Amino acid sequence: MHASSLRRPPLVVVAAALSWALAQGPAAPSLPGAPGVTLRSTTTLVQVGVVAQDKQGQPVAGLTKDDFEVLDNGRPRPIATFVVESSGAAAPCTLAPNTFTNQFTDIEGSSSGGYVVVVLDWLNTSVVSTVRARQQVIEMLNQFGPADKVALYTLERPGLRVVAEFGSGTAALLQKLASLRVQKPPYAQKDLNINDDDRTADEIGFLPGDHPDAVDYQMQKMEEAFFIDLRIRDTLRAFEAIADHLAGVPGRKGLIWVSSAFPTNVEERPDGGALFKGAMPGIKTYSAAVDRSIRKLNNANVAVYAVDARGLMTGSPAKDPSGKNMTTQTMDQFASATGGLAYHGRNELALGMRRALDDVRIGYTLGFYAPADDPVGRFHRLTVRVKKPGVQLRYRKGYSTDNQSASLTPEDRRAQAIKVLLSPVDSTAIPIQAKAERNQSDLKLQIVLKPSSLGLVMKGDRWQGGADLVMRFAVDNGEEAGVPSSETIGFDLTQRTYEATERQGLVLTRDVRIPPEATRLRVFVLNNSNGENGTLTIPLRAIDQKCH
Repeated sequence: MHASSLRRPPLVVVAAALSWALAQGPAAPSLPGAPGVTLRSTTTLVQVGVVAQDKQGQPVAGLTKDDFEVLDNGRPRPIATFVVESSGAAAPCTLAPNTFTNQFTDIEGSSSGGYVVVVLDWLNTSVVSTVRARQQVIEMLNQFGPADKVALYTLERPGLRVVAEFGSGTAALLQKLASLRVQKPPYAQKDLNINDDDRTADEIGFLPGDHPDAVDYQMQKMEEAFFIDLRIRDTLRAFEAIADHLAGVPGRKGLIWVSSAFPTNVEERPDGGALFKGAMPGIKTYSAAVDRSIRKLNNANVAVYAVDARGLMTGSPAKDPSGKNMTTQTMDQFASATGGLAYHGRNELALGMRRALDDVRIGYTLGFYAPADDPVGRFHRLTVRVKKPGVQLRYRKGYSTDNQSASLTPEDRRAQAIKVLLSPVDSTAIPIQAKAERNQSDLKLQIVLKPSSLGLVMKGDRWQGGADLVMRFAVDNGEEAGVPSSETIGFDLTQRTYEATERQGLVLTRDVRIPPEATRLRVFVLNNSNGENGTLTIPLRAIDQKCH
């Protein structure tokens, strides 16, 4: 996506109530409680991916639901769902012509788990380290089997870029990786933590061509802080997009982050001590932003495997006051909080990548329901125990309940829509399927949703709620074409209708006009109950046009 697309007019939220006259059959029995009391349709199912290994680090198979115990803030929770993750090739979707979906696997027909996204992070990595990392990734790809489900992305100047999506095959992955041309921004040309010539960041100019004698030290420090801020924000935005993309896939997923990472504490202004004795430098911390990204990854059951692209480091690493390397601390934080692993201080990068792939191929996913009356946003500490002796477990540290969209302002919802619509990958938390019929510039859409993904609640004897529906046309480079359409849809369903549409799908029919030069359409659906969303990208060239 190009930044110029952000300068388009903001999305307009149009309140359009849609009345559903679906009163077929007798109403469902009234639920107990006082009149007017709103009951939640569902409680939050928390999924915890667990890696079980013996003392030699080998996976332990054959464990059952009864072998595990889950504690939520020290309180036992009944295990409601239990899935044994197993390796198995993803079953491709079988769709009718002119039909599209944001679910990139046939979930019901394929094995659960085992999905891995490899991110080559050129944004936070020096040129020499990227060359080494590319070769190590090629070595890892050569070890893939037909059952491995791997996607390859890069993080570079325009942001997150999809090189090869799941199902591409090993040969295609290797071919695309070999021909990959990286777009590195100027502020990512040099590794701020370990320089390739063994000099620290303070010893050379920050931008290409800078010379230490020509760069004012104080200005250089301010320049570094500004560009590090851009790197951090772009990286966290990419992590959240990947979490959204994998949210609709069941089981434990892995994110292999091949990078030199970034610090989470940055000096915003020049060293105060250089100007005034005893003055303290301004420190900006990114703890809240990092925690938000970790929470999204955990909610999507994605474990981070951080692989240091620098290998065995030499030179002068940037350290915090305690003497710890600031960037490896970031790797450790993401890995530990999500139940993954961090590999740094080693040259065998492919070994760490392969370990990550093995972890998600064999394991267990435990599901339990969070307490319905729990305060929104509260952090829950998780403890998982196993009764079988000699088994070591690895899993994420905890979870937080999502903020309810009722607390979001219209501006917040608009901002969320813009961010997701401009993402390079679709969000899958809300399953979307669409059938398209095209007659030149006229497009008829049948958008199919599942009521259970829309957060409807039972009020009296009816299921009620709402969702935002936005459609945005774009050209090949992501620039907006035409003006996005937006509406808020209200739902009012009987029990019988709810059950029927859950089986067959809830169909929304829309007739839209394709703007000139538009090559794709992205459909965005926002669950107004809990803020979850889904997007579906429809390539207009893939739609068969009617003959005249």
